[in-house]
Amino acid sequence: MKTTFLFMDESKAHSSAPANLRVTKLTGLLIPSELHRTFRDAYYRALVRVLPAEHSTVPALPEVHATDLFKKQSNVSDSDRIGFVNELVDIVLKLNIAVLNIGYLTKSVTFAQSETHIVGLCFFNFLRALHDTLDEGIIWPVMETDNTPKQDLTFAGTLQGVDNAVSRVPSASASVSINFKNLGEVLYVTKRSAFGATVDVIGYILHKRWLRQQGVELTVFASALADVAERLHPVLVADEIIRMEAAQ
Repeated sequence: MKTTFLFMDESKAHSSAPANLRVTKLTGLLIPSELHRTFRDAYYRALVRVLPAEHSTVPALPEVHATDLFKKQSNVSDSDRIGFVNELVDIVLKLNIAVLNIGYLTKSVTFAQSETHIVGLCFFNFLRALHDTLDEGIIWPVMETDNTPKQDLTFAGTLQGVDNAVSRVPSASASVSINFKNLGEVLYVTKRSAFGATVDVIGYILHKRWLRQQGVELTVFASALADVAERLHPVLVADEIIRMEAAQ
C-alpha cells in the first residue's frame, strides 16, 4: 500500500495586514515516501548554493524561515534569495508534489474560539480534499510543531478522537466522513527539516500572490516572490481563502 506524508505549516493572521485581509491558513505538501530521499538531496543542494561552505568547512545547519530568508547572512543578496525560492519550486514541480493551501479570512470566522480552531478547520478541509488519496493508501500528516498542547489536540486529537469513539461505539464509523483507517496519527517536525522549511516557504509565497490578487501593493521583493508562486499552478490541488458569511 502506498504511503504518503502530508507536511504542513500553519500561518496566523498578521497584524500588519489590513483588517479585512488578515488570513489564518494551512499549507501542505504531499510527499510520497519513495521520493523523500530525492527531495532532501535536492533541497540541500539548493541550500549549499545559497550558503556555500567557506574553506571546506561545514557550517551549522540553518533554520530556514520564509519571513527571514537568510537576511542575517550579509553575503546573500535578494537575487540569491529569489533564486533559492525558485529552486524549491523547481523541486516541487519536478517531483510533481501536490500542494494544498487553504485558509479563512480570520475575522469572518466569528464562531472560532482561537486561530488554532481556524487552523483545525483548514486541516479538516485538507482531509476532504485528499479523499481519493486516502482511499489509495496511507497518509501520515506531519505538522510543524509549536510545542503546545492546544496544537496537539487540534491535529493529533482529530484522529485520536475518532479512534476512541469508534472503539467504544463501532457503529460510529459509518458517520465518519473521511477514511480514518488510512490516516496516520499526526507527527511533528521543525523548520530544520527540509520538508518543514519548504512548506513554510511555499505557504509564504502563495500568500504574497494572494495579497497581490486582492490589490495590495507589494514591495519589489515580495512581488518577485508572488511571481515565483505563480509557477505552482500545475501542482495546486487545493488553493482557497474562504470568507465565512453570516447567516441571514
